[in-house]
Amino acid sequence: MTVGDVYSPKLTHYDSEEKISDVFSNWESLCREAIPSDPLEYISLIERQGQVVGWLDFSDLVAAGPERQEKVETCMHSVNVHSLITAETPLLETMKLFNGQSPYCFLVIKGNIIVGAFSYQDLLSTPFRACLFSMLLSVEQTMVKIVQRAPELAVSKLKKDKIKRIACGIRKRESSQREVSASEILENIYFGDLLKIITSCGQTKSRLPSLDNVFPERRNNLKGRLVEVIEKKRVDQIVNLRNALAHPKEPWRIAVLLAKKDLQEFFDWLNAVERELITVLNSGDKLAD
Repeated sequence: MTVGDVYSPKLTHYDSEEKISDVFSNWESLCREAIPSDPLEYISLIERQGQVVGWLDFSDLVAAGPERQEKVETCMHSVNVHSLITAETPLLETMKLFNGQSPYCFLVIKGNIIVGAFSYQDLLSTPFRACLFSMLLSVEQTMVKIVQRAPELAVSKLKKDKIKRIACGIRKRESSQREVSASEILENIYFGDLLKIITSCGQTKSRLPSLDNVFPERRNNLKGRLVEVIEKKRVDQIVNLRNALAHPKEPWRIAVLLAKKDLQEFFDWLNAVERELITVLNSGDKLAD
């Protein structure tokens, strides 16, 4: 997959001298006949004497004030070489572009023509989420293999009501009253349960230092002012991401759980966790308290 498969298309061009109110009205009018019809799905380019000098999206017009009579160039974003990306760029390569200092949006070029914009939200589209989900499944499968080496110890780290509920579910499916083994219980637990088991086993956890990693989260009030900075556990973040990816009823949650400024650090941490888990698995050692 490339940028060209997921970017937001260009709507049209406007002259830098046009009024914000006129551009706003025209934008809405064009979108009524477009598919998709959401004005926020597009960007438009701003020209001065036939040369592209900037761009904006519909939210820029809304923020500026739809009735304002100022020139549209007053609310545009300038075009520079650092804001451009080619449509042929592989999607996974674009992850390196986004960080705390990068722009939220890059302009997409095909040849020498700007055809649209590629935002952080575009990066977090279905192909990217599928790739991230695949990485988390790989981590999950490695954890499953580790805990299955000492199933009785692993199950002992779970709450008794969870064990009972899983066992009852297995018996109900089979219409039997047989004893359910620890290994069978482990085949029916969740990603978060696997992490809880491993982090509860002291000796094994000591070989997985990355699981102690934390990251800062900024909390703002309704006016956007910083209220506090708190430390959050990476293991909680990865569980929430795994659940959001598996049950994508609210796709916007991914951008909330994985902020642009945190993207690089998160993937560095995820790769470190996977390496540590594989080292434990390849050692042949059992899960140990």
